[in-house]
Amino acid sequence: MSGRERRDPDDRFAGDEHLFDLAAAAHDLEREEQEARDGHRQVTLVHDDGVTVVLFAFEAGGRLGSHSADGLVMINVIAGTIDVATATATHSMAAGSLLTLAAGVQHDVIAREPSQVLLTVHLRHG
Repeated sequence: MSGRERRDPDDRFAGDEHLFDLAAAAHDLEREEQEARDGHRQVTLVHDDGVTVVLFAFEAGGRLGSHSADGLVMINVIAGTIDVATATATHSMAAGSLLTLAAGVQHDVIAREPSQVLLTVHLRHG
């Protein structure tokens, strides 16, 4: 299983109701034996009908290089502090803050300290 002890996505996404303990899930991510890529680990919690929810655990200095999504992006900081840079601003975000980005907005993310982030992307249909 290459150092990861995660349930198969077919099992994780099965069923009509899901309750997540985000603190426990982030703790599990931080404890994975597999080395963090670019200073972060992530797990997809929801992937259904154009909606994806991903939990990230960042190390200090961890980053996601410039990228965009084809749908509405919502970045919710659960713990720590991150900077999200777009072409027009750098948003400094602390725990409890939420940033929304329209589809196609290029952005990059850097964690100023160990941080936990919940990302939701709602893809456009059509």
